[in-house]
Amino acid sequence: MYRSRIVLTGFLFLLSFAFASSVYAIPFTGDAWIAQHIEDGVATDEYYLVVNEPNITNVKVHGFSFLSSGVERDFSELTGQAGNEGISWLQVDNANSSAGLALSSFNLFFQADSGTWYQGVIGSATFNNPVNDDGGDGGNDVASVPEPTTLLLLGAGLLGLATVRKRIK
Repeated sequence: MYRSRIVLTGFLFLLSFAFASSVYAIPFTGDAWIAQHIEDGVATDEYYLVVNEPNITNVKVHGFSFLSSGVERDFSELTGQAGNEGISWLQVDNANSSAGLALSSFNLFFQADSGTWYQGVIGSATFNNPVNDDGGDGGNDVASVPEPTTLLLLGAGLLGLATVRKRIK
């Protein structure tokens, strides 16, 4: 019985690290949008992921896939800077994206040029070339993602270790 408790405690402790893999991603607090292109006042079927961070890789947005190359657009109204220098953008592959593009927020997970992983909740926006109709910030909606299950599993593992240690004494 004693040995099975030690094995169970060890398993729960290791399991807490398995579920805590997203803890290593830093909350992204920068500017990012899923933006729909508006041309001459008419909404097009072109959507872009625009992130105010250069050279991002391994981009994941639940329910979306991206084209390897897309039409070059000017995102200055979203980023507030001239040109596309210092930002990353990907065109959404509408045919292979199962997410509802009408949603107002999306979970973003990506790796920066430095190798650091980031995650965050981003908003949706529209953009013209080069003027924004609504004059707003593009609906940027950044929030941190809580991880209560991770803390619960880690706490259960530590409590189990404390119980085993107490019983040994």
